[in-house]
Amino acid sequence: MRKNRVNRNEVILATLLFWCGLVVVASNYITIPLMSVFNQQFHASSEQTALLGTSFSFAYAFSCLLVGVLSNQFGRKRMMVGGLILLSVVTVIIPFGNQLSWLIVGRMIQGIAASSFAPVAVIYISEKFSKGFKGTVVGLVSASFLISAIVGQIVSAYISQLLNWQAVFYIFGMIYLLTALILFTYAAPVSKQNQGIHFSQLLHQYWKVLRKKNLAKLYLIALTLLFVFVAFYTVLENYSVHILHLSKTMVFRIRALGIVGMMFAPLADKLAKMFDIKRVLILSLLSSLLSLFIVAVYPYLNVLIVMSLLFVAGISIIVPVLIILVGKFGQEQAGIAVSFYTFTLFLGASFGPLAGVQLLTLLGEKITFLTLALILLFSMLMAFTLEIKGEQ
Repeated sequence: MRKNRVNRNEVILATLLFWCGLVVVASNYITIPLMSVFNQQFHASSEQTALLGTSFSFAYAFSCLLVGVLSNQFGRKRMMVGGLILLSVVTVIIPFGNQLSWLIVGRMIQGIAASSFAPVAVIYISEKFSKGFKGTVVGLVSASFLISAIVGQIVSAYISQLLNWQAVFYIFGMIYLLTALILFTYAAPVSKQNQGIHFSQLLHQYWKVLRKKNLAKLYLIALTLLFVFVAFYTVLENYSVHILHLSKTMVFRIRALGIVGMMFAPLADKLAKMFDIKRVLILSLLSSLLSLFIVAVYPYLNVLIVMSLLFVAGISIIVPVLIILVGKFGQEQAGIAVSFYTFTLFLGASFGPLAGVQLLTLLGEKITFLTLALILLFSMLMAFTLEIKGEQ
């Protein structure tokens, strides 16, 4: 009876962490559907409004390198709950500014606050959950990070169309506060917390990780993933409206369909066990890059719908597969290796919006998609050079 109760408690906590990952990381993507609104509101160029996404992701990425170590000193639960409260306050304050520079600074602070969840949650899971359930929970929370990319855009677009862009921040701010209260109430602190490493050892540990060739290759691949993903969705609306002449409602539906592709994320662990993990990585990269190529060559609605699903499905499988490989190659430095993986992943995301706008301005929609496909081709070729069998 006690075992069933413990399992039930773990399921409830896992569900709560999934929700936290979903809403926290969604804050990275809520400005993507609002770019045209900000252009008009602040009389700014697309390059300037793209900084709203870049500033958040850049601050988020670099903060990920530090929050794990901070949680050693302040506690896992305290870091996650405190970060959510700070995120709530900053998110509600942002709309009060009447200048774009105010929003950009606010987004940077948002990124710092949001970074307190993902790296700490992975450590918390490893310390709190039973051995047989840890992998499942990590996969579930990883899936929430991916799904948030679509959900954040959908909810933001819906609220802004129904009300206004300010309401997007007010509503998300309230969600973060409620989530912090729920996490504070139901998430128990870790009884025996691993002290990990301190700031004095941090640079040395990161250097040891970067000296491993396979890890360095995986980080290069990770750098391209969210870069291409965010750039794709940055260009998507312009492509859909100007090339395919679709309504904003139809663009909204295409974004929503991306959630179907995200459902492949929880299958990544099973696919890696059933097949050669290197093959899964390469084929997933191939799926995503071919999807971009086909969208560029065949500008039709049905093609866009199917290919966007394949593109998202490929990315959704790649992200958790890379986590598996990073943990495996990291060996005794697995924790710090995964932290650096999170950094590189979101560092790529930080340049995605700005790069998408710049490529769109210089090259147009079709060539932009082809350029993004070439970037994934580089990652696929890098994946071919991984020496997985020797280190498994």
